[in-house]
Amino acid sequence: MSPVTTGLIGLVIVFILMFLRMPVAFCFFTVGFFGVWHIRGLEAALSGIATIPFSTATTYAFTVLPLFILMGFLSSKVGIAEEFYDGIRRWIGSFRGGLASAVIWGNVGFGACAGDSISPTVTFTAISLPEMRKYGYSDTLSMGAIIGGGNLALLIPPSSGFILYGIITLTPIGRLFIAGIFPGLLLAVLFMGIIFFICWRNPAAGPPGPRTTFREKLGAGAGMWAIIVVFLVIIGGIYIGLFTPTEAGAAGASLVILLSLARRRLSWSGFKDACVQTATVWGMVIFLLIGVVVFNLFLTVTGVQFAIATFVSEITQSPTLLLLLIAMMFFLLGMVVDILAMMLLIVPLLFPVVINLGVDPLQFGVVVVLTTGAGAISPPYGLVLYAISAIVKDVSLPTLMRAVVPFFCAIIICALLVVFFPQIATWLPGTMLPTLQ
Repeated sequence: MSPVTTGLIGLVIVFILMFLRMPVAFCFFTVGFFGVWHIRGLEAALSGIATIPFSTATTYAFTVLPLFILMGFLSSKVGIAEEFYDGIRRWIGSFRGGLASAVIWGNVGFGACAGDSISPTVTFTAISLPEMRKYGYSDTLSMGAIIGGGNLALLIPPSSGFILYGIITLTPIGRLFIAGIFPGLLLAVLFMGIIFFICWRNPAAGPPGPRTTFREKLGAGAGMWAIIVVFLVIIGGIYIGLFTPTEAGAAGASLVILLSLARRRLSWSGFKDACVQTATVWGMVIFLLIGVVVFNLFLTVTGVQFAIATFVSEITQSPTLLLLLIAMMFFLLGMVVDILAMMLLIVPLLFPVVINLGVDPLQFGVVVVLTTGAGAISPPYGLVLYAISAIVKDVSLPTLMRAVVPFFCAIIICALLVVFFPQIATWLPGTMLPTLQ
């Protein structure tokens, strides 16, 4: 059996183990270890696992992720994102479909504090769904806005997807953060268009919400400044070359702590819980990264990357067609495979091929994040749908599937626009100061 065949069999085994619900980190580690043992012998395999865990856990580039994770948990504890949503709601909630639109822009604000799609979805299910039901919103529109809007946190920096993509591909994380701003705002506008169209076709789906006085609007607006300041400090600092992404993460977490203490929002127990949650999540991520590094060692010694590059180059030399094919693959896999695991597994295999055909790594990163997010909410197998179905037990799974269809289509449209017009993702990073180029 050739090494390449062994590598391909290893890939298949990893997917089988994932479907059998084996922990993803152990899937990668087990197949990688025994694969290297099979190809190079036991001594080489033991040598790899003796050095990889320490070298991976102490890599400086990885420190950016726990800092932003801590910032997200701290923001959740003190309610910064909820305040931002409340301010938006008071300004636009009295319009038809306004409460659903407030959820969309609330997710934009949440994305400035947390970089995953599950956290904002769960948060807005708790704080916005009861109010939308109170004012007669249909569950279809409400849940569509909540689940679809969660994908905005994958694009609005700081995004955990962009951080991992940058670590895997050695693409500057600061440039990836800036690259996600325009696509994220574009997606938010598309979501707003969908809400407007639904309410135009069926006014009963999104009746006007509570009216507020101008004084109340101003009072609510004052509560929005915290998240705006945090976002401007982090992203503005990266954009002008003041911070590296790691320094921005430290500055963001520190700023959230200072703002919370100044407003007497952060208790010792809340701070301790945020630190424990950060350590728990980071522990899971670092074990996953160690497993992926071991598995990538196996793929390297088998020559699978080179074989895939040769195979793809024989299929097409068109960068656009290749991006479309990869986007479709990520979308399909995103239905059934965890976003984090899929990115760590697939991106290292395809990134060299894409770059050799002249695709900008920033464009590729945005397309990957968009399509994996679309797959995660896509009917009928999207993982996020089943997670939310377990939380909102009085909304049936078929209703959730109908609810996300228009928002899912908007994500696909946004991804296609980035494929055909890469400047959407690449123009703004091109204007950054030379210190981060």
